[in-house]
Amino acid sequence: MRVILTFLLLPALCWAQPFQFVQELDSIPVIVDGDTLGAAWVGGYTETCPRTIDLNGDGDLDLLVAWANGQIEYWENSGTPYQASFMIIDRYYLGIDFGFAAKLAIWDMDADGDMDLLVRGEYPTMVFENVGGPFNPQFEIFEDSLRDNEGNLIYGYAVDLADIDADGDEDLLVGQYNASGIKYYQNIGDSTQYYFFYTTSNFANLSPGYYSSPYFCDIDADGDLDLFIGTWGGEILFYRNIGTPQQCNFILVSDHWMGVDVGEQAIPEFCDLDADGDYDLLVGKKNDMDHTTPGDMHFYRNVGTPQIPQMVLENQMYLTLDFQDDSEVGIADINLDGKADILVHANYISWLKNIGTPTQPIFQLQSYNIAGAGFLASTACWGDLNGDGHEDMVVALGWSGNLAFWINNGDTLNPQFNYYSTMTIGQLAGGQQLADMDGDGDNDMIVHVTSFQFDQYLYYYENRGTPQNFNFVLTTPNYQGWAGHYGVLSMLDFDGDEDNDIVAIDSTDAMTYFENIGTPQAAVFAPPYSPFMIVDSLDDEQCDFCDVDQDGDMDAFFGSILGGIKFYRNVTGESPVHPDPKRPAPSYPRISILLNPGNSSLVARYSLPVAGPVSLKVYDIAGRLTGTLFYGFQLPGTYSFSWDAANKAAGVYLVRLEAGEKVEVSKAVVVK
Repeated sequence: MRVILTFLLLPALCWAQPFQFVQELDSIPVIVDGDTLGAAWVGGYTETCPRTIDLNGDGDLDLLVAWANGQIEYWENSGTPYQASFMIIDRYYLGIDFGFAAKLAIWDMDADGDMDLLVRGEYPTMVFENVGGPFNPQFEIFEDSLRDNEGNLIYGYAVDLADIDADGDEDLLVGQYNASGIKYYQNIGDSTQYYFFYTTSNFANLSPGYYSSPYFCDIDADGDLDLFIGTWGGEILFYRNIGTPQQCNFILVSDHWMGVDVGEQAIPEFCDLDADGDYDLLVGKKNDMDHTTPGDMHFYRNVGTPQIPQMVLENQMYLTLDFQDDSEVGIADINLDGKADILVHANYISWLKNIGTPTQPIFQLQSYNIAGAGFLASTACWGDLNGDGHEDMVVALGWSGNLAFWINNGDTLNPQFNYYSTMTIGQLAGGQQLADMDGDGDNDMIVHVTSFQFDQYLYYYENRGTPQNFNFVLTTPNYQGWAGHYGVLSMLDFDGDEDNDIVAIDSTDAMTYFENIGTPQAAVFAPPYSPFMIVDSLDDEQCDFCDVDQDGDMDAFFGSILGGIKFYRNVTGESPVHPDPKRPAPSYPRISILLNPGNSSLVARYSLPVAGPVSLKVYDIAGRLTGTLFYGFQLPGTYSFSWDAANKAAGVYLVRLEAGEKVEVSKAVVVK
């Protein structure tokens, strides 16, 4: 079956929303370990697989990153061959969802001088041919289900290709999920046409353990390929080749090479990122709550020589903010300099200090853990508990039913939290928030509570002490009658009328806004406005707000289940999309259709400049609906959806995108 594509472009997209937020990936600079991150506000990653390649023909190495959501991202090197600096260009490179935990390898499969791609996804391994050449790569599916000489699908955890028998073509090694070793497929074709012969499931009798990631590299510049294997535990095994280029003989030199440890599931990529003639090292990783190593990928610079490498860790967060798993964000002027800082809870408390100006923020990672060793909490919130102007902290201790109070006894240069006391709730407690809800000058508290029978409560504690000495007294277990219906995410003066409003989440996980139409002393809430914001499914919906750019409205920072942070600028009443000097926003929705002939399917991909309702449907030529790819509300961004035409009749089909009041249609012809 073939699918032939033509396109019809219809007018531009435009509509208004009462609240309008635009996600921005790199508009606010963030500095970590001396480097400015390429796109700080992506939201975090897990199981990153980095691979370097010059994708724009400018002589320096760009970066492709496959990761657990099944996508491949393109990061362009906007620096030089001597000083790499990556910025995100395309979050859906190739336009295909490869399934959970995609992995990537780069090779010249046909000896034409340009690099092709091999992608190991949740589904069978796919091969992409570069039909654009070395200076303008364009990848098309060459084989959608890579098979060996016996017709068996080739699959596993991670892959690498190298000419390990020195016969002029590249062979294939596949790491496994289990501890069965490394599968070896000898290429018995030639450099222009591969043909993989299944040789063994236990290459060189290696025992790398679970989730092994093989990678070949001549690390000692002796003319033969050595072998590195990323491990489940986050370390790298090093096997030196003491044989010849034609006859490998690997011996284990180190099971913890150069002290590299990324916490979990290391995936190495050796590349010369500073053009000094030796290999540096990028290590992708998985993020999991059982580990305390933050970062999206780690960068190790080789300060040794091509013959004797010496790797030094320079940055744990090489591309974006990533604090591990399930990050929670709090906004507070922690050092009393008149600028909003960011506190991140992810099994520890990290501090992003605002070193910019009130209108042009710049955040710098000041500390990974300002609460000290041994800190453990499930949720955290901040507010002044003793009237000294400093932000203190309330943490829920692992949903144990206890809240712990930590007082900030540091100074403006060095905030320092110290344990003060514990309050027993008696039920499973978390999601606490502090705010002055009765206008008496001290912070009251709302706590989400769940019984062991999963009954839902919303405890309201009035502070009947003083601003200097708190005394929280439970006055109702069902604040505003919202128990079981809403969870409070943030309490703040959102609309600038000097009383505290509430941002909540309802039972359908939709974000809701309650405006306080009462007084600072007696809160009265208007009916809920929902949806207040629509967030990505990868957000865990924990958020905080501040006017980060001093333009008179509240912007949003979201924690993520992936450990990162997402930034949404409030552009309500402004131009549809906040300007980004790096890349102007599109003025209309753009749709493209990507052909996948082997699977008899296509991928519809489009970009939205503003948030709003979206419908993506497929109709036959008579106007009958044959498939709904998406129907709902979407934020600005780029999206892709697949349509399987295997069981469809031959003929003309229309892929119709409705975004707000505007429509775009693409025509597809299915030929059998």
